[in-house]
Amino acid sequence: MRNLFPPAPPLRGKTDPMTGFTYTGALRPVVANLWLIPRNPIAGLGMGVVWAATWAVSTALPRGDLIGTIASFSSFGALIAAGAIGWQRPWLYGLVAGFFGYLIYAAYVVIGLSGQIADAGASTSVAVFLLINGSLQTMIGGLAGFYGGYLRRMMSDPNRRRAANAAAAARKRR
Repeated sequence: MRNLFPPAPPLRGKTDPMTGFTYTGALRPVVANLWLIPRNPIAGLGMGVVWAATWAVSTALPRGDLIGTIASFSSFGALIAAGAIGWQRPWLYGLVAGFFGYLIYAAYVVIGLSGQIADAGASTSVAVFLLINGSLQTMIGGLAGFYGGYLRRMMSDPNRRRAANAAAAARKRR
């Protein structure tokens, strides 16, 4: 795994995100993540709102529609942006954006279908679909957030940029 994702350097000018966190109990990793979420609401909650809006557009339009395709790419871009903005723990903010956005989207679906579902079997299948799809979108959010944060750190590394520029110049000379 280390070869696939070499360690990214810390972002310049950013302080330790855990400054001020004093909990020392047994659930320190869980409490630390819950402590970080409100420290950057735009990354988790704001990008979750963007994800929900773009996902709703992409699912409401027929397949193959250009606007729906752009909205689908934008929804994934919102999850990547959550990780890039949430530099403290990119995967966490992507996960929160995916989860919160899917809660909004599920409410939209339930409200939209509220008058159309008459029997209990159909409502159960809708609930199972929303639960499974929500779990999947939340996991995708965590992965996309990890990628967004990793990409931001790698792009901010001046040594890597210099090496890339030197490699591009060497290819031009050939």
